[in-house]
Amino acid sequence: MMKGRVLFGWAFVCLLFISMYISAEASPAVDELEQVYIDGGEERYKLDAKGPDDVAYETSVVFGYFEQEPSIKAVQEAAVSYAEVHPDKITRWRRAAAVRGILPRVSFGYDFDQDETYEIYTSSATNYSITGPEKNSKGWDISLTWELSDLIWNSSHTTIDVRSKLMVQLRWRILREVTGLYYERRRLQTDLLLAPPESIDARVQKELRIQELTGQIDALTGGYLSRYTQR
Repeated sequence: MMKGRVLFGWAFVCLLFISMYISAEASPAVDELEQVYIDGGEERYKLDAKGPDDVAYETSVVFGYFEQEPSIKAVQEAAVSYAEVHPDKITRWRRAAAVRGILPRVSFGYDFDQDETYEIYTSSATNYSITGPEKNSKGWDISLTWELSDLIWNSSHTTIDVRSKLMVQLRWRILREVTGLYYERRRLQTDLLLAPPESIDARVQKELRIQELTGQIDALTGGYLSRYTQR
């Protein structure tokens, strides 16, 4: 009876170890992760293709590999600054126009006058001339004029309003263009990361397109994207 119990116990232990072995084979360890590369196999583009079965987690991992690049907000601000179409510029113009009525218009004048006296006397006996003293006069003046009506409205406001509307339109076009380029570039990067092309030709074409988009973004931002990624 005792021998039967011992055999049953050993059988149970063996089954337990077999089930643990099968489970380990079905679920590889974390350090046995398959790795995918893009952009010539650079380490910064290495992605652990296997991980927890969680879409949100995997998505965060993918976006984590682009943390070395600037955000869309930073790129937009660089484009606005490079094109000099920041809204603060209009604010400074309006402030300067408001101060115009407080500051006076200054006029300055200077004059110089020189007189010389010369007299000639003639008689039957003699002739002579007299040169009198020179008379020099100098003067200057300064005047300050205030246009109090400028405190309420002046012609600069009309010019600023027109320029403001044009600047808003230009800023919108720049932001729309740089945003489209930024996300097209990011989509290509994620495509190469998650589904790398099998043919060298397809990979080269995508890499060239990424370089082209990088150049276009640099053209709109004064080289901001390249400087940021190379620092």
